[in-house]
Amino acid sequence: MQDRSSRSYFSDVSKQSDGVSTDSSPKKMQSSPTTDKPFIAILKPDDSRTEETASCEEIDDDSSSCEDISKLSPNKANSDSLSPYKHFPTVTVCLKEEDRVNAQKELGKGAKRTASVSSNNSSASAEVAKLQPKRRKIEKPAPTVLGKQNDCYCWVCHRENVVLSCIACPRAYHVKCAGDNVVVSSDMNDWVCPECKRILTAENVDTRSTVLSEISLDKLCTLLRFSLNKMKHRAGVAFHQPVSLDHYPMYPHYVIHPMDFSLLEKNIKQKVYGCTEAFLADVKWILHNSCVFNGSQHPLSTNAKSLVKTCDNDMQEIEVCPDCFMHSIVRNKYWFSEVCRKPHPLVWAKLKGFPYWPAKVVRIADGFVDARFFGAHDRAWVPVSQCYHLSKEMPTSSKPKKKGNYEIALDELNVHVQLLIQKFGKFEYASYRTNFDQNNKLLAFHGIDIDKIDKEEIPYDTSAVEGTEASASSKGIFRLLFLPN
Repeated sequence: MQDRSSRSYFSDVSKQSDGVSTDSSPKKMQSSPTTDKPFIAILKPDDSRTEETASCEEIDDDSSSCEDISKLSPNKANSDSLSPYKHFPTVTVCLKEEDRVNAQKELGKGAKRTASVSSNNSSASAEVAKLQPKRRKIEKPAPTVLGKQNDCYCWVCHRENVVLSCIACPRAYHVKCAGDNVVVSSDMNDWVCPECKRILTAENVDTRSTVLSEISLDKLCTLLRFSLNKMKHRAGVAFHQPVSLDHYPMYPHYVIHPMDFSLLEKNIKQKVYGCTEAFLADVKWILHNSCVFNGSQHPLSTNAKSLVKTCDNDMQEIEVCPDCFMHSIVRNKYWFSEVCRKPHPLVWAKLKGFPYWPAKVVRIADGFVDARFFGAHDRAWVPVSQCYHLSKEMPTSSKPKKKGNYEIALDELNVHVQLLIQKFGKFEYASYRTNFDQNNKLLAFHGIDIDKIDKEEIPYDTSAVEGTEASASSKGIFRLLFLPN
């Protein structure tokens, strides 16, 4: 009995040393999770352990990598220390690429994935992509404008990496921000920006607007001063004086052309601005400098945007009628009834949902009239087909429901007619329901020959403006009701 048991014991040991397992149970034959093909695990005894990696062969010759599980152990740094499991044999297995990545993931190693030759599993690729660390965005230092003739930041979007530089001013542009008509060529040394082109066109005697050609430079500077005072009441304190270099020493490094209200007022006194476009361009410098130094989303930049919008509206009103703009600033009881140096046609105008209402026509464009209504002092673009020349009777028999507002409008209209008679000597009402015709000047201007009008400037009491411009700026000039498409 003892010889038989000892004989069986030595037979088992010899079989282990030859690398052949006699047990046919599934524990010795495992399957790969990716190919469902079995691989052989070779067990080596403890006394035959060497530094060489044991070889392994897969039953089906497929492109797979062999890797030692001991290399995947997280305690690799402590491999020399004594382990209670040292007497167990080393196990070497044949792994697919996905198995190797999954094993590394489970053991807490996020190594980069190598190129796989037999991997067709997209989900495993997605998992490996998550293991790769994201690249950090390297922030480059902002460009400085010291020692440069042109700005390093775009005039439109206020960002760096500009391409176009104006020869007449410090402004710079991106190609896409300069407009559709810009063609980049090798010779761009004589390029003029769109802002300078508008200013040159507005100040040219041959191309300037008709309205500005009829007023003097002193009158224009007076109107610009009124607009500046209006912006002062709406702006923060930061825009009233130059930026303190003691508090912000890096300001000159990023702002090439500082601008504030004190400098604008100085330019007005020196009569630097010959048109409204030049004044508006300098106001835009306040917005540009704030966006570059503080950021576009800063509260000061938001305030600067509203200032530019206010100035733009004022410049448009001056271009339409300087006298109407002056009357809106110097507000007395019947400021809307004041007569301009060139009279405006009077009409009965109707908007959809509103009754016919007396109004002034300040301009005509694309089949619409820019009507300024008596009483409410609103403005709207009304189709010419919905306008009749002013007659003593309304075009319709139905009267407005709000009689109070209608009576105020008629009161201002009667004052305006009396002032027209006082200034021009005559006024003629049109016949009942006479369609508006802009080509018939005598009918449009109620019998006044505008070609023989002496276009002298209307004197204004500018001393009363300082006390009234604050209230006028808070109310605004006109409320926009309707614009044509």
